[in-house]
Amino acid sequence: MQKSQHYKKNKRSNIAPLKIQFEEGQRAFYNGKLRNPYPSYHMRFKEWERGFNLAYFKNKAKLKRKR
Repeated sequence: MQKSQHYKKNKRSNIAPLKIQFEEGQRAFYNGKLRNPYPSYHMRFKEWERGFNLAYFKNKAKLKRKR
């Protein structure tokens, strides 16, 4: 299979691999999932945490503006 055919089949293929975990972390915050599903020694763990923390601080700033 040629590389271009593989990319056409996979919808996430044009997304950087770690961006997937970053977006999962953001969704987890808004869905109330507090536990990181990745082992702490993986880079995926850090990316998930970054996404979760970004969503947390965006939400915190949003709540602060409402006051």
